[in-house]
Parts: sequence; C-alpha cells; structure tokens
Amino acid sequence: MALSDIKNSILAEAQAEVEKIDGQYAAKLQERQAEWKDKASKRQAKLIAGAKRKAEQKFQQAAFTVQAHGQSAILATKRKQIDSVFSKAVEALASLDDDKQIDLLANLLKQLPHKNGKLKVAKDSESLVKKAIKEAQTDHQILNENVTSRGGFVFRHGPLEINNTYEKLVEDLHDELTPVVAETLFGESN
Repeated sequence: MALSDIKNSILAEAQAEVEKIDGQYAAKLQERQAEWKDKASKRQAKLIAGAKRKAEQKFQQAAFTVQAHGQSAILATKRKQIDSVFSKAVEALASLDDDKQIDLLANLLKQLPHKNGKLKVAKDSESLVKKAIKEAQTDHQILNENVTSRGGFVFRHGPLEINNTYEKLVEDLHDELTPVVAETLFGESN
C-alpha cells in the first residue's frame, strides 16, 4: 500500500467522520430549532392570551364605568325631581290662604312644650303668627329678628330651640316620604 493510498484512506475515514459529526450536528440543530420554535410558539400564545385577558378586563371596566355613570346621571335626575316635589311642598304651604296658615301655625304652637317662648318668625308671616298665637291661646313673644323662611317660626325657650319653619317641616318628612314620592313619580321605590 502506497503512501497516497494510506493518505486517501485516512482522508476518507476523516471525511466519513466529519459527515457523521455534521449529520449529528444537523440533527441536534434541527432538534434545538424545533424546541425553540415550540417554546416561542407557546410563549407567543401565552402573551396573546394575556393580552386578550387584559383587553377583556379593560373592556369590562370601561363598560362598568359607562353603566355606573349612566345610572348616576339617572339617579341624579330622579333626585332633582324628588327634591323639586319637596320644594313645591314648601311653596304650597306658603301659598295656603291666610286662614289655613293660621290654623297650621296655631296647631304647631299648641304642640310646643311651653306656652310662653320667644318666636323668630319669617318676615312675611309675622301677622299670621300673631293671629295664630291668639288662636292657640298662648303667651309667645315675637322677637324683632326674623328667620329666613317662606313661613313658620323658630321657637326658643331657654336653651331649647324648635324649628317650625315650612322648610324644616317638609325636611323632617323628607326621609319618610321620599319612597312614596319616588313610587308616585317613577313607579318604583327609591
């Protein structure tokens, strides 16, 4: 065997070994590429699912916010309508004819715990309160200072003070009558 044959034989064996190693490397490379492609695909799916979840949450939050604002606006409008009814009730009391106002004021005076207190009266109802004092047969004294009101009075006796202005009388019935007013206006309890 000649030197060139030995050389060719060694080269052939080396080439075969290189091809074997290249084949193994190519197989390993292909295997790694498949693993990374699978991992990347799974990661991408996970990111997309997370983004969809976040988008759905944002959408639900926005929908809830819009609905809450809508409900709030409806409730505010209903509240204004209910408050308007109570304002009209004060106006209705102030618009009663004189005899009915005198009767109302006399009944309020009779219900007071003392028959000889001091009264701050609404400016426009001073003459009515004087007549009511006579009708109620009490010894209340009208003070020179007025109370800001559409009618009625504020009673004082020592540290005791009772507000019987028309606004306060209606306000005291507000909580009790709001469900009735809501039922009448809207057909629902509010």
